Amino acid sequence: VTAAQRVTSLDAKAFGGLSIVYVGDELGSLLRVDWRRAISPQLLWRPPLAWGRAPSVQAVMVDRGCACLISGPNLTALAVEPVVVALGCSDIRGRLSAVASDPGAWALATHWPSGRSSGKCEVVLVESCGKLPQRSVESQDPEAAPGRKAAKMYR
Repeated sequence: VTAAQRVTSLDAKAFGGLSIVYVGDELGSLLRVDWRRAISPQLLWRPPLAWGRAPSVQAVMVDRGCACLISGPNLTALAVEPVVVALGCSDIRGRLSAVASDPGAWALATHWPSGRSSGKCEVVLVESCGKLPQRSVESQDPEAAPGRKAAKMYR
């Protein structure tokens, strides 16, 4: 399969038995590729012209009909099934340090500068259009101290 633009990122977990792979390119676009067929990648979304020249996509995460693109200072959420719709965009400049994905969830490592200190770091877990299995602390650790309360799970 040949793309017109240089591919800069891909959703690698898609190789687990599916023929569809989502990729980001140097123009900030999201494309769908069927690697079993010798056809050109399908352009699903391109940044609006009002954004000016979009930086290349550094990360693509797609799960259950939703996509997350990280391109320069922007994190863009898209619905890709049944039709492509931009759900929102956020300026993440200097706040995002790492991303990871697994079926049902995206993990985003964030950094929030605060005053003179080095700032606050968190890992934010986002459900990607589905329900994550939730277990209490007690069910995860049968050796937990008796009387210990289960951790609260927040969305």
